[in-house]
Amino acid sequence: MMDAIEGRAAAFLPFAPRLEIWYRCNQIRGTLPAKYKHAGLLDIADDLGVGVNYMIPDYLRYGEEINKFSRGLGHEFSATATVHNLDFSSIDRETETQGDLKICRYRTPHGTLQTATLYNETMRRAGVTVPHIQERLIKSADDYPAAAWLFQRIQVVPCYEMYRQYAAEVGDRTILNAMATPRANGRHLLMMELMDYDAYVFNDADYPGETAALAGVLDAYLDRVVDVCADSPAQVVTVGNHFDHILTGRPLFLEHFVPSLTRYSGWLHAKGKRMACHTDSDNQNLLDLYVHCGMDVADSICTAPLTKQSYREIREKTQGKITLFGLIPSVSVLPNSMSGYDFDAYLDGLLTEIQADGAKRVILAIADTTPPDADLERVRRIAELSRQVKPQ
Repeated sequence: MMDAIEGRAAAFLPFAPRLEIWYRCNQIRGTLPAKYKHAGLLDIADDLGVGVNYMIPDYLRYGEEINKFSRGLGHEFSATATVHNLDFSSIDRETETQGDLKICRYRTPHGTLQTATLYNETMRRAGVTVPHIQERLIKSADDYPAAAWLFQRIQVVPCYEMYRQYAAEVGDRTILNAMATPRANGRHLLMMELMDYDAYVFNDADYPGETAALAGVLDAYLDRVVDVCADSPAQVVTVGNHFDHILTGRPLFLEHFVPSLTRYSGWLHAKGKRMACHTDSDNQNLLDLYVHCGMDVADSICTAPLTKQSYREIREKTQGKITLFGLIPSVSVLPNSMSGYDFDAYLDGLLTEIQADGAKRVILAIADTTPPDADLERVRRIAELSRQVKPQ
């Protein structure tokens, strides 16, 4: 996998499907294949002959219970891909559990802010691993001063030793990726985590100066996060999730995402790290900008029929400079979405294109994840055929 990221010819085309959601859901349902009833996730990956994919962490391995309460701030802690944590020692913070709700209050000189996140049995049985933010931190522009005060005082602290323990556990089954932040800049954090999306749009129109000022404070906070990640033992650092031609369209991406991602890629490259972004969504009109901002890995990038982009279009617009991690749409491993004949035809066509292209800078995965109802024999088939593709 690191050969692919560095542009070297690997021994074969690596395949690293994300399996933890499939595994946990079938474990809860009692529908794991008989041979895997007592197997762990790493055992299953070894049996399938695939790499392990923790580009998106296993968020149910959250370490201490208190780490769950930071989800409402957009900080999703995991023992599998987090090299930093947040220190609230200089902040008056109160946490409360009400059944499946995790409530967190932050008392500031400008008023109290509150978040609530939900993780219930229905979500567990569906394989969901990230709690839903039921109550956002910011309800209106009146909350901007309190939010700014809060994020100026949050300390970002390294937790490298915990990460080294995870690295020893997973061994050479994967690259060592650290999830710095799911959002690429302060505005992205505002619109996707701290506020409802429509509330962000209206507030940015009604209070542009105040919104820009708060986004600047959040940018400084994210800078501290990436700085800690740059000094970590990770080989790759992921900055930003879910870019989309509608929600994060080209004008917005040019104005706010390209500057922040260019800054982060520069920092990470200077420390010998590679920068990944979880591009999972429809990347129409954005692909060339990924090259411009120094992205090394486009994680969970996906082809038609799940998006509008073909492999050829993605490769041409990224100029062969970015490692494409994903490509295989999740619907292809679902028998009720794609027939066996169509699956074989799709896979044959994709692998033929990849081989004809030299098969460099490609890591196959099921984008975004292996769904709970996936046919595991199709996953095994991808693993077998990918090993026959020899990068040149």
